[in-house]
Amino acid sequence: MKTQKSLLFCALTVLASFSFLFVLRTIPITRIWNDYAVVYADKSLSEDYVASVLEDSGCSGIVRLGVQQVPVKTDFLNVIPDYEDSYISKRAGYFYDKTGAFRVFYVPSSCDDAAVKAVSKIIRETGKTVGLDGKGQFPWLVPVIALSVAAFFLVFTVSKGVFAAAAVPFLLLCFSAPFYTVAAASVLFMLSVFLIVPLLGRRNFIKAVSKSAYILVPAAMSLVILAVNSWRTCILGILCASSSVALVCLVLNAPRRSYAAVCFSYIFSATQISVVNAKNSMRVLFCAVPLFLIFISFILSSRISVPAAKMSALLPVPVSSDKESELPLLDDFYKWSWYAKSLPYVSMNDVSKALSVRDGDTISVPRFSYADGHISESESVVMEYGPKFRSGIDEEVSDLSYASLEKFLLKQDDGISVVYGSYGSKGQRPDILSLLLIAAGLAVPVVLFLYYNLFGRKNYEIC
Repeated sequence: MKTQKSLLFCALTVLASFSFLFVLRTIPITRIWNDYAVVYADKSLSEDYVASVLEDSGCSGIVRLGVQQVPVKTDFLNVIPDYEDSYISKRAGYFYDKTGAFRVFYVPSSCDDAAVKAVSKIIRETGKTVGLDGKGQFPWLVPVIALSVAAFFLVFTVSKGVFAAAAVPFLLLCFSAPFYTVAAASVLFMLSVFLIVPLLGRRNFIKAVSKSAYILVPAAMSLVILAVNSWRTCILGILCASSSVALVCLVLNAPRRSYAAVCFSYIFSATQISVVNAKNSMRVLFCAVPLFLIFISFILSSRISVPAAKMSALLPVPVSSDKESELPLLDDFYKWSWYAKSLPYVSMNDVSKALSVRDGDTISVPRFSYADGHISESESVVMEYGPKFRSGIDEEVSDLSYASLEKFLLKQDDGISVVYGSYGSKGQRPDILSLLLIAAGLAVPVVLFLYYNLFGRKNYEIC
């Protein structure tokens, strides 16, 4: 009865894990900007028409030119703080392509499906050129690599059914979350499974596994990669590891038809079995091949840009800060805000000081006090440019009641310039964290192979 309950729990674990793999499935999408999709539409289509279709389709919080206002005002002067080539006058460039032939709208990423629906509707109704920057392309290389590694290990494993059962959840994970980091984690986990299979069913199994660096290091690195990658892959990784254990339990306890009069048991305990030997040490090293392929593919996929010929609109795109920006940046907004806030205290014609403001610059006003029959004068600092000032401006922006461009800019990376280009232009450098995770995964089989050849043989190939 207890065994039946355990098997039922294993079955429910597998069912729950597979359900989450389906519910939390994702597909990598190319985006120009963080947290926003870009919709561009022929200028002959009115802004209100495009916005109304987007909103009717379920989009909200659309950043567009028609709703922009003066984001920061002073309490003392009822004027619009502006000057030649100011941030306010130049920010309109974010809402058109380079030639002015297309209007540009920024739609929150949470409205992706609605944006796709709206774009299709506009094209269907008007026949005009309308586009969306997102390109959802399933990276088939990720599951192909994982399946190839699984097939390789399946050929050499001593128990094909057990290995297949343990590998299935991570193979499904590569289809549910087809990212290069997930592929690297899956390869490492399957390496651990391959090494652990010969120990199953033997005495001292737990003791042998707990002392084997060859088993623990790849498995731990696999889960670390998934955990650091994102909360979604962290949850799915834990569920897949749990379902792997559950499936192995189900396979080992599956009813079998026995033709033998006696039952066999292993003579050697798990601690007496060599986890890595001269033969499978090369198979451990083999894992470096698919991991290296994942590493190179990730770098190339991050650097390859979409040809401009595929898209007629050259849109505002973020690039590295070593290029001169064609559009105003967040720093320009902060300097303009300083100018706006300082208007009651300085000459409205003296713009140069506001544009050249640096951290530590202050604005002071004279204060007069009367004491002991004398009037004394002192300087009182009313404004200081620095992190505190910028934080205050950020709070004012977050409190704005409309979808402002400034809210959009606050969501973007630091240290960027904005130029007009194709939306593939953003991919100039890979995600450093993901690159480091894949590189760490690549190092695991290489280090284990070197460790075996330097130390493992001396320990009679037992570890």
